[in-house]
Amino acid sequence: MPAFFPYGFAVFFAGMWIGVSFFLSRIAGWPPLAARYPAAAEPAGERLLWNSAQVGSVSFRSCLNMTLSAAGFYMVPSLAFRLFMPPLLIPWSDVRFEGFEKMLFLTFACFRLGGDGGPVLAVWGKTGERFLPFLSAKDRADHAAGRAYDGSLLDRRIWILMAVGAAIGLAAALAAHLAGRR
Repeated sequence: MPAFFPYGFAVFFAGMWIGVSFFLSRIAGWPPLAARYPAAAEPAGERLLWNSAQVGSVSFRSCLNMTLSAAGFYMVPSLAFRLFMPPLLIPWSDVRFEGFEKMLFLTFACFRLGGDGGPVLAVWGKTGERFLPFLSAKDRADHAAGRAYDGSLLDRRIWILMAVGAAIGLAAALAAHLAGRR
């Protein structure tokens, strides 16, 4: 094994982490939200730590922290995933209930963040119930009526990212195999 391998791998891994983080932040729709709703500090309120949710087309599994407060909806990924995704504080007037989406045996509550062009936040149904006191009367009525989400939580861009990642992984495995044959 070449002497530079540990350093080369560290640089490669760091570059991949930065590149994937950048790409995922764009797919999630985080940069426009961050420009419009920067959070100076976390407000006082109900903290929901280490939650799973989907923002745009990006799935955050047990790494999204949220605070529900009168000041608004505060959201930030855990520290390891925060690159290109700074904390947000979205006023409740810009959070709208879109409906429920059923996938297999799971029910997700979907909320539009930042107006009509903003990304959809999908959380477990029980977590979505905690948003209700802060929503408009119309949104609460739609939630109580069990309104179905008319969009889709799937996005082909995430499949492109997975295909690129798989191709890079295969290329790295092939390179390691060929280097081992020498």
